[in-house]
Amino acid sequence: MKKFYSIFIDLPWYVLMVPFIFILNELRFVFFEYISTTTYNKIVFISIIFFSDLIIFVICKLFIKNKIKAGILSILPLLFFNHYFDIFNYFLNFEIVSEIFNSIHTKIHWFILLILAILETGIFLLIRKTKISFRYFNFYLNIIFIIFLFIEVYKYMSINQYHIQFVNNDINEKKVDLKKPEQGFPDIYFIIYDSYNNYHSLKKYWGYDNSYLKNYLVSMGFWFSEKSQCNYNQTEYSVSSTINSSYLDIPNLDEKIKRINKIELIDLIRNNKIIRVLKKYKYNFKEFSLFKHKNISYFNYFDVENLFYRTFIYLMQEKIFGVSKPDYLKTNDIKNSIFKTNKENNPFFVYVHFPIPHYPYFFDSNGNKITDLNKNFNRTNKFYYLSQLKYTNSVIKEVTENIIKHDKNSIIIIQGDHGFRFLTSEMASDIDDEGFSILNAIYLPDSNYVGFPDTMNAINTFRYIFNNYFDTKLKILENKRTYILDSHEIINKTQIY
Repeated sequence: MKKFYSIFIDLPWYVLMVPFIFILNELRFVFFEYISTTTYNKIVFISIIFFSDLIIFVICKLFIKNKIKAGILSILPLLFFNHYFDIFNYFLNFEIVSEIFNSIHTKIHWFILLILAILETGIFLLIRKTKISFRYFNFYLNIIFIIFLFIEVYKYMSINQYHIQFVNNDINEKKVDLKKPEQGFPDIYFIIYDSYNNYHSLKKYWGYDNSYLKNYLVSMGFWFSEKSQCNYNQTEYSVSSTINSSYLDIPNLDEKIKRINKIELIDLIRNNKIIRVLKKYKYNFKEFSLFKHKNISYFNYFDVENLFYRTFIYLMQEKIFGVSKPDYLKTNDIKNSIFKTNKENNPFFVYVHFPIPHYPYFFDSNGNKITDLNKNFNRTNKFYYLSQLKYTNSVIKEVTENIIKHDKNSIIIIQGDHGFRFLTSEMASDIDDEGFSILNAIYLPDSNYVGFPDTMNAINTFRYIFNNYFDTKLKILENKRTYILDSHEIINKTQIY
């Protein structure tokens, strides 16, 4: 026991604990995010963090031979190295720091590093000159960090994912039979324009008359809704329910919402009920969306920030090598990918997810690139949103014309996934309503839109289409919408409207 006590008090074990605490914290955080990372990427991440932290300690030990003092000297750079952007973003919450950042931007990183260097130099001079052994302080740090480690291990091991089910089970390949049209089964394009509001909402909150788009789509033979709404005000929930034509069985006012893995929601989009029904009729599938999948063709234009995005490594990648960031400027590539979709022997279902007019605002109304970061990420600015929405109209027109020109007998669904959500001066009820407002326009080759309500909610989209075009008898679900405050917060309320 004495020997163990001596080892624990005379060696800075926290130097090994710091990287593992951070690694566990990051992997736990990743569980709830978009990052569907591979085992290989996790191994690389763990290895780089562990050995980088070890190198920091070795460098400190070159300056101070004493292990305990070297350990103490390494604490600050270890925390800065692993949590650089956590610290950076924390200080950005202070108005004065935010103003400095906006005025000098990237130079602020040099300023932060200068402060770190000054603090580290002061610590170095202090512990080098003093004759204090710091043994008990070292013991205290070992105890503190081992407690943190156990807490993080417990949290990681306690992840208990809530698996989402569907409330409605009337759509599946065994129950649903599609009547084959005379001209054969059509290609189906399901095209999402992220955060695109409906006609009524744009007029009410923006004073913008979107008749240009409405008149164009109607002239092309589309049914156009002025007041459609989605059923969930977050993308993953909204799209997964729409493309499965079913409400999600998620608890109301329950902590379980915090245990939903976004990746599972994305899987519900990829492997949806509509796809399973269409497979019976030899449909092929293509995906040009936010969500990757190895079994469906896709165009990858959205690269999520990598596992190192909280660390100093990310800053080095960004400034020296450049990093893979979400690139919303590849809208033209998405369009071209759709245009290159070849007609095959079998019909196909195409799922497309454009990231516009959702912020960041990278386009003006004419499609010119905006490079001002203050404009790009000013998400509450209605002017920038409306400007990008006007550009989105030209994208919708171009994509629609191309599809109808080459594939006139196709079914085309043009839809928003949720509303703007960032109104600031309106009443709370209006802000909530706006979050559910969506563009909704449908093109059927036979123009049979009988019974399509102007207030169609997204979850019934494929039910109406299947009933009218493929002669099914699917039940039309009542209109309900569920408020989701945030990805990690509980559901606020469910409302029938």
